[in-house]
Amino acid sequence: MIYHLAAADPEHMSNESIAEHLDEIIFAGQDAMADVISKIILMLAMHPDIQERVYQEIMSVCPDENSELSQEDCSKLTYTEMFCKETLRLFPAASFVGRKADADVKLDDRHTLPKGAEVIVAFFKMHRDPAIWGPDADRFDPDHFMPEKVAQRHPYAFLPFSAGSRNCLGFKFAWYPVKIVLAHLIRSYRFRTSLKMDDLVLLNWSIIILKIAQGCRSLWRNRRFLLAASRIPGPPGFPPLIGGIYQFYGKTDVELATALLDISQRYTSPVKFWLGPLLMVVVDRPEDLKIVLNSQHCLDKVDPYRFFRVDRGLFAAPKELWKRHRKVLMPAFGPKVVDGFLPTFAKTSRSLCRELERFLPAGEVNIQYQVEKCALKSICDPEAIQDHLETIIFAGSETTATTLATTLLMLAINRDVQEKVFQEISTVCPNPFEREFIDQGALSQLVYTEQVVKETMRLFPIGPIVARKATGDVQLTQVTVPAGANVTIPIYKLQRNPQYWGSDAEAFDPERFSPERTARRHPYCYIPFTAGLRNCVGIRYSWQLMKVALVHLLWRYRFSTELAMEDLQLKLSMVLRIENGSVLRIERR
Repeated sequence: MIYHLAAADPEHMSNESIAEHLDEIIFAGQDAMADVISKIILMLAMHPDIQERVYQEIMSVCPDENSELSQEDCSKLTYTEMFCKETLRLFPAASFVGRKADADVKLDDRHTLPKGAEVIVAFFKMHRDPAIWGPDADRFDPDHFMPEKVAQRHPYAFLPFSAGSRNCLGFKFAWYPVKIVLAHLIRSYRFRTSLKMDDLVLLNWSIIILKIAQGCRSLWRNRRFLLAASRIPGPPGFPPLIGGIYQFYGKTDVELATALLDISQRYTSPVKFWLGPLLMVVVDRPEDLKIVLNSQHCLDKVDPYRFFRVDRGLFAAPKELWKRHRKVLMPAFGPKVVDGFLPTFAKTSRSLCRELERFLPAGEVNIQYQVEKCALKSICDPEAIQDHLETIIFAGSETTATTLATTLLMLAINRDVQEKVFQEISTVCPNPFEREFIDQGALSQLVYTEQVVKETMRLFPIGPIVARKATGDVQLTQVTVPAGANVTIPIYKLQRNPQYWGSDAEAFDPERFSPERTARRHPYCYIPFTAGLRNCVGIRYSWQLMKVALVHLLWRYRFSTELAMEDLQLKLSMVLRIENGSVLRIERR
């Protein structure tokens, strides 16, 4: 797939863009599917009569729990599909979707979306609208999707995968694994819970980004825009400077989403509100949705997606880029390709079943966690790992190359250290260019060379800051870090702390890593690759590559520079950079 993408559009398909596509296809798709399956199982547990009916249908189609479900078998599971759709109706994976109108979009005789408006499609509200689904809209009832009832509804009344020109590319991909996983699970297990529908607590993690700074003056002068906006109902505001921002100030992301939903419920769709100069329009009528989602002028995603740096992948790419990428990606989601995954789906499903076996004595299981774990395992099998080797090697090489360049800079600044390293190399690995390779035995004898590299990484760690999230209470020596806290590790500060490295901690001195001095320090004073359970897996790869490179470079060349340590200009962010240390003098030995 990567080759197909790059070959089809080499000008616009950058490595970053391909990486974002893979993130969406693999991780976003797997996470969304796992979330849907866990909700489906919860609905089965809460409705034993429906669970039994689904079980009977599955057993009638495929009674052998060890047999595989074909595409034809899946198509026969009509009630099972109705049940899955009802789950997605009440609990859509995305409660809202945003689009940006790049031209006026006429909805009906009374309403026109002006160019520049942000359009919010309120799936959650529409899927529970009594005007569409009847007075029992909040009740779980798979019969909502009986053919005769579906025929009476507008086709855009149910949009779990969005719709129109920018609908979910993998929607067909999602139905097969959901049915197959459900068939495997329900043939083996019966699920129960004491929870009722009224007990469920729904959290919406949609985040609204407030944009005030740009375009206030020009928007105020754009009277046509304001006139069109004034014709759309909505809460009072003070555009373009303040808008309705006072209604959202100080709220959490959950409270923001709740406030947005409240606005859409108090006004008839479409409804507008202002976030500073940003016009937001909420649309939840199926008739309007069909227009919005199929309009060529509503293909760009809203600006806030850029906040998450996902605006180069298919999910939120600009319109023109999206068109090119979708055209290239479509063959990878064709029926034959999707059908070819059926054996994999079955394998993953059986794996999940085997995992659940160990929870039988306890009688309960965190199904969300288990499904997500199984989904992750399904993309980390040996074949998948082979596919990621190129990324692992090149990403590792880039960081190793940066460290190697910094080491050469340190040797150029500290000529006495460079000479000492050269003498060690001459003793251990004379004439390295005449050898087929430098073996591990020789590399292990480059003790001082390794000290030089370690001292370089002490002063200039590639990752100056590392962050983790505590999923449970963590007892430290004096305090407890509570569950849910974000733990930040300032490696740069740690490795320059005079308390651990002495009063000359800012100086370059490889002798700090002599065996006797190392033995006196806490081992976690030095963690350039981090440490613990999630330390860098490429430590050995990095060390060997740097040593071999230094042997060859220093045997043949001498490096120098006029820079001193105090001249170096550092740029600290997620990655540590030396802004002015790239150019060195070089001479043949």
